[in-house]
Amino acid sequence: MCDVAADGTGAQREGGGLPALAAWLLVAIAAVGLLASTPTSAGPDEPAHEATAWYLSGSVEAGPAGWFFVPASLAVAPCFAHQTTATADCMPPPSAGQALVSISMVTNYQPPYYWVVGAGERLAALVGNEYADIGGRLASIALNMGALLLLSLYMRRRNRWCGTFLLLVSTPMAVFLGMVVNPSGWETTCAIAMAVTLAEAAWSRGPDQSKGWPRTETLVLVLACIGLSTARPLGFFWAAGLTVSAIVLAPTMQRRTLARVSAAVAPGILLGALWFITHPSFTSATTPPSPVTIPNLIESFVVSLLYFPEFLREMFGVLGWLDTPMPALLLFFNFAAWAVLLTRLPSIGKAAILCGVLGIVILPSAIEAVSWAALGHWWQGRYTLPFALGFVLLLLLKSGRLVPRIVSIVAGISVLSLGVMVWVNAVRYGFGLDSYGLPASLGTPGIGPVRLGISAALGLLLVLVGGYLLLRDLRTLLDARSRVKSG
Repeated sequence: MCDVAADGTGAQREGGGLPALAAWLLVAIAAVGLLASTPTSAGPDEPAHEATAWYLSGSVEAGPAGWFFVPASLAVAPCFAHQTTATADCMPPPSAGQALVSISMVTNYQPPYYWVVGAGERLAALVGNEYADIGGRLASIALNMGALLLLSLYMRRRNRWCGTFLLLVSTPMAVFLGMVVNPSGWETTCAIAMAVTLAEAAWSRGPDQSKGWPRTETLVLVLACIGLSTARPLGFFWAAGLTVSAIVLAPTMQRRTLARVSAAVAPGILLGALWFITHPSFTSATTPPSPVTIPNLIESFVVSLLYFPEFLREMFGVLGWLDTPMPALLLFFNFAAWAVLLTRLPSIGKAAILCGVLGIVILPSAIEAVSWAALGHWWQGRYTLPFALGFVLLLLLKSGRLVPRIVSIVAGISVLSLGVMVWVNAVRYGFGLDSYGLPASLGTPGIGPVRLGISAALGLLLVLVGGYLLLRDLRTLLDARSRVKSG
């Protein structure tokens, strides 16, 4: 896949994108910047996920019936949630004590991710209970960044553009979710890995492609699919959708290759489906606004479709408890850049477009409508990230090298966006944000001067690198067009 495009034509441009390890390092820098600027419990539903990890990773001290004890740092209510002018100052000082938590707080998700996070919490708690939440986050960031590092090492000699593609799909929301304790981040990481290995396994064109079972890419595909399908209850939906999309995007596929790919993804999808059937996670949380009827379900589906622009905005970056948005101008540039890129990608058939529309637009609204009676309108853009980013990565792997300058420009905007959002996140929790997105106060930063300084420095580094990449590639594009006109 390094020298031959997925549609069987030779790559039309020589060279390659940003080196895989350099791209990974930029993503890791963004994750560290967000870690420094994000206070305890600032991830979406983070206290519940932290408590779940502690509960599932080992023995717990029982309290009254239906309650158990966790380190106090794992159960701190986020006083700043949905209060954009509130800073991290409103949080209580770190406590070495314990907190009593209801068993109802434990989420009914698959346990693998929580085992890893819980191990980090318990190791940190050996030093002091006040560090348990930090241990959980460090375990989460190590898991996600470690998987992306292994993927970059695996792909760096197979596809010279994999580093640039990694930057493209590393939206601020995706990086943020991988840094806090939330299985949505691990689900997105596994979807990215599965998209890459699906392309390797399904689109290989060597004469011995059906020999040597199991091949390396097949083993990696098995692991990536299991990881995606067991990250969250809906993970197996996204794994199945990415598999179908890869098959549809393949120009040709021998029966033995199709059988090999199907056999590789089957264990993960079956495991995820079995958990979904035996552990229903959608419980009644709100009173249905009206009787459950076919017209009401249709109305809910239509309303969800109308909210798609908001879901798309959340995919790029509405961090925290959906209260730390990407600046409007930067969001516009991201939308515009992606629109240009996706319309310029060649060799995208109608069947592939249908897969994307179904997985990114139709299926999420259908899922929300089915669960409307129990949860109301509950869908968020982060729930769609695994399939959306995985599908886009499949499109890039198939034909992205045919428009390398556009790909590189969008990658520069992506790095720039990561740097800006590290700054925005630091200002949000250090000084609060007013209705114009500006600092609400200019006193002592709520996250402390050291964390603010780290965030500012790493954000500046990302902005400078992103700006350099963007200006370099824009200049190259303009020079090329000038030569064409003069010729």
